[in-house]
Amino acid sequence: MLSVSSKSFGTRYRALTITLALFVQPCLGPCEEWYAHDINSKGEINRTPVTLNSNQLKWAVSRYKPRDLVTGEKLEAVKGDKRLVFRGAGSGLDNFAEFGGISGSERFSFGATIGIDEVKGLRSGVSSSWIYANYYGLEDSVNYQVNVRYDEALESGEETLPGLVARAYQDDMVLGQVSFPMYASLDLRLVQYDDRLDFLARATPALEYGESAGEEFSVLHSLMMGPAADRFELGYGAFGLDKGGEFYLDNVWLIGTDLTSELTDDETFVFDSFSLIGACLGDAKDALTTNVLDPTVDLLDIADARDQVADALSQAISAMFAIKDDLKAGNFEHKAAAKIAGKIGKQTYKKLHSIQNKLDAMLDKRVVKEKQLPGLCKSLESLIDRSFVGRANALGVKAKSYKQLFAPAVPISPSDIPEIFDS
Repeated sequence: MLSVSSKSFGTRYRALTITLALFVQPCLGPCEEWYAHDINSKGEINRTPVTLNSNQLKWAVSRYKPRDLVTGEKLEAVKGDKRLVFRGAGSGLDNFAEFGGISGSERFSFGATIGIDEVKGLRSGVSSSWIYANYYGLEDSVNYQVNVRYDEALESGEETLPGLVARAYQDDMVLGQVSFPMYASLDLRLVQYDDRLDFLARATPALEYGESAGEEFSVLHSLMMGPAADRFELGYGAFGLDKGGEFYLDNVWLIGTDLTSELTDDETFVFDSFSLIGACLGDAKDALTTNVLDPTVDLLDIADARDQVADALSQAISAMFAIKDDLKAGNFEHKAAAKIAGKIGKQTYKKLHSIQNKLDAMLDKRVVKEKQLPGLCKSLESLIDRSFVGRANALGVKAKSYKQLFAPAVPISPSDIPEIFDS
């Protein structure tokens, strides 16, 4: 009996979608909470299926240590604040780097925090970083962008000061802009409603991300238009950094009404197989767990758990052999991730076989061995975690452990969530 209604499965799925919001399909429609991805390691980027296109621009994940843009004096930094950083490696005249490939359709809000730590290696009026959305229709594609550009002389009252300029772009055309003298970090948003696309920017609040610090978003431009005719593709990048120049990006988040991933039939089979494995094992664990309403585990519970484990075992065997055959046939775009999924399927099969034998022994002897139940539940919990790792690999996320999927997540303030969902 295959089931996807397990409460345990639902809780774990929610945790997975929080931590991989940009790389695994988030929950659809309004959620109780939304989170930004707090980038803390290069591995978090390497594990994702985003694509990198670059020329003379390197990237890393490093601590963000801001300086005063005029004096160069070090400012107070948040302890442990690491961000994705784009670094110039040569001349800034034509270098660039761009991560892309995040797909979806319908309404969405895509955001990130982009900033600089000092002016070294930056070209005034040239060095920039951005978030973008490519809209695809029946024929052509259109690029929409919120761009952050460094400028050494922005008007501020009776003087000029260095700072950042946020610009709204449609392809190569500037639609609107707002200057932020003396600010080194901006929050950016692209928000697609039913009938318009908003380009937004604000100075990053001084308090912890997500908290209100009196900063309001400036509307750089608003285009009266509906969602992409076919789909959108999102990403972020940087351009024009001389050697030593850096742009930092963090708190990336994406919410929307249809953030689906495009999977092949083979990838879908693997994804669904691990989903069903997790659901079955969640039900099996529930059957072996006591609570106030059901304080004992009897032979009927053991039989129920055994049936769920048997179904999960069957799915694991199918996934294991299907992945092996599909890898030989070259059917996976993300081969490294598919290989990891295959290993997880094999490991799951071996462990489930052992669990099934223990449950069969209880049924054969018609005795519930209560001392074995905690250990069995712990093993099932571990395999439920592994099923999510397998699921992530089916989507191209190269993760070997559940812990790797638990990248830090920062709650987004409810006041920042746009009204893009149906009431």
